[in-house]
This record gives sequence, structure tokens and C-alpha cells, in this order.
Amino acid sequence: MRPVVMVSHFFPFPTRSGAEIRTALNLKMLSELAEVVLVANQPGDGDIAEAEKYAREVITVSPLGRGKMRSVLRRLKEPFSALPAAGSWLDIRRFKEVLGDLGGKYTDAVYWLEASWLLTALPEGKKAVVLDQHNLDSEVLRKRAENASFPLSILYKHDFLKQRAFEKKELKKAAAVLAVSEEEKTLHERKFGLENVEVLPNLVDLERYPVIRGDRAPAIIMTGDFGYEPNAAGAEYLVKDVMPLVREKIPDAALVIAGKGSGSLPFREEFVELMGPFERPEDAFSSASVAAVPIFVGGGSRYKIIEALASGVPAVSTSAGAEGLDLGDGEGLLIRDGVREFADGLVSILAVGALREKLSVEGRKKIEEKYSFCHGRAIVLKALEKAGEAG
Repeated sequence: MRPVVMVSHFFPFPTRSGAEIRTALNLKMLSELAEVVLVANQPGDGDIAEAEKYAREVITVSPLGRGKMRSVLRRLKEPFSALPAAGSWLDIRRFKEVLGDLGGKYTDAVYWLEASWLLTALPEGKKAVVLDQHNLDSEVLRKRAENASFPLSILYKHDFLKQRAFEKKELKKAAAVLAVSEEEKTLHERKFGLENVEVLPNLVDLERYPVIRGDRAPAIIMTGDFGYEPNAAGAEYLVKDVMPLVREKIPDAALVIAGKGSGSLPFREEFVELMGPFERPEDAFSSASVAAVPIFVGGGSRYKIIEALASGVPAVSTSAGAEGLDLGDGEGLLIRDGVREFADGLVSILAVGALREKLSVEGRKKIEEKYSFCHGRAIVLKALEKAGEAG
């Protein structure tokens, strides 16, 4: 097997968000099949030693500053940039330099990219390319524009149009494209005329998810990266709209918000605990009775549902939150739209132990059947072989 240069917009370790989980598992699968060089965006606290267990070389690229002032300045420059706003925090120039140097060292390498924006950093004429699409970014922006109020809707519409044009041009560079669901595979085919798309669902290493049975406190958990606007908006909806209805029926119900950026959320309600980031799933899920997924805009498929069900914690999700998952209502989760319906779903699981246990067992079973780490190896191998044939 030819060597693989894996290029990621997220450093995979420690794994504290869905994007990092997917990147880490892809790295592990690739390391079982080929010699791997990892080139990844480095936020400053990445676990290099853990990455070196799977990669022969680990090369980091510092992100462009993400403070408010730097973000504003990039926004002002964005109309004059070829890169869409969603990828403007990546130092593409530096990625390009690193990949150019590696091109001379690993002349027959296959390039595995974890984001579409990184296609612009490829060495000229490189065809042995796999693009792993964590989601179709233009679709996320389209939904965000449709749901936003003026004038943000205008800004998001601009972002959507630029991202869509970028994808139409750049995605053709990849010999193989991986989507997270059949729905996203269809979108890639219909929007861009691609015929090289396969589905690699979001997977989990079940050894990292011990199931804890028995009675638990009436605690609701929401996990995610809260620097991502749809998660932050969902948390606000949960705190302000849903929890008051839940507490009318279960006065001691508590809400734990856990994950990247959760510690800085502006909630001060006495029933809310802001846990902050977590590295071990059991640290977040061991005391929770139910997971809440109040997501209205997004793409891909939700690791927050997969992680909860893998841990034996049933979930209540909006329809949009459950998009992209091969799971129906009652298969470990309840799908409820509308604030009263969502609250009632949480209450039913908190209040009825038999329902909670039934959903817990069914959810873990479905994850084992459909989203276990072992299901991805053949898909990854097929994508590498297709890319190798192209280059």
C-alpha cells in the first residue's frame, strides 16, 4: 500500500468534539493499512505523543488567530479572498508549503484530506486524493441563511453562495469522496455531478464507551463544540425554552452542558452545570439519564447522538438533529419537534425507568450493529485503492 499523507483541519487528540473523533478514527484505520504522515491544524494543546502512535511523522500548522478582532478583519478581507469564510481561519499558505515539501519526500503518496478547503493546498496536478467530507459545508450555510433573521441572513446567503461555488470547482480534484450518510452522498451527486462518492458513517470505538446501567439522577446532558453556532443556539433553546417546561413536571431536573466551549456559555441558571471539555465519554455520560439534541441547522450526522447511545444513554432529538443517522424514532432515541413535544420527550424518559432502560438497550444495540469502528475499514481501503489508481 502506498504511503498516506493525512491532512486535517482539526488535531485529532485529545478527542473532544465530533470532528476530532472522526479524524482520530480515520487516522487509526489508515495506520492499519499504510504508512501515514499526519499534517494537522494545531490549536496549541494537541496530544502529539498520542498522534505519533499512528503516524510516522506528525507535522502541525498553527491556525490563524480566532479572536474577535482577527475574525472581523478576516471578514473584511473575505470578499477579496478565493477561500470561503468558513475556511478562512486555516493557514492555507503554510499547509501548501508543508505539502509541497512532503511531495518530494513521498512521491507516490495518496493524500487524505479532512476538509474541502484543504484541496487548495495540494501540490499542483495531484490526483491521488481522498476527500473525507465531515459534512457538506454549503448545505450547512444554506440552512443557516434560511433560518437566520435579517441582516445575518444576507451574510449567510453570501457565505453559502461562495462556498457552493468553491465546492463545484474544487471537489472535482478528489479521486474519491466520502460522505457521512446516504443523504449527503445524494447531495454530492446531485449538486456537483460526482460519481465517486461512498458513505463512511461517523463511527465509534466501542471500547471507549462503557455502558453504566442502573438508576441515575434526573440529569439531562447536551454535548458538543459550543464554538459552533448551531450548538450554542441549541443550548440557549434548551435552557430558556425547554427546561422550564421540564421542571414544571420534574422540579429537580438538572441540565449538564459539556464539551469544547461549554464553560464560557453565558448561562447562570441554578439548574445548569457548565462542565467544560471532557476527554473520556464516561466523564460526561455516567451521571446522565437522557441526552438532549436540540439542533435545527447543521450537516453530516450527530456524534452527540452516537456517543450517547453508545454509552447507554437514550436521547431526545429534533428531526434536524437526527438527520444523516440510520436510526428511527424509538431506536435508542425519541425524535420530537416543537418545544412542548421536546420537553415531554425528556420528561417521559426521566420519569419512566422502563422506557429509559428499553431505549438504552436498543440504542447501544443499534450502535454496535451500524456504527462500530470495525465497519469502516473496508470503505477506507476502497477509497485508498481508487485514489491510488487515479494517481
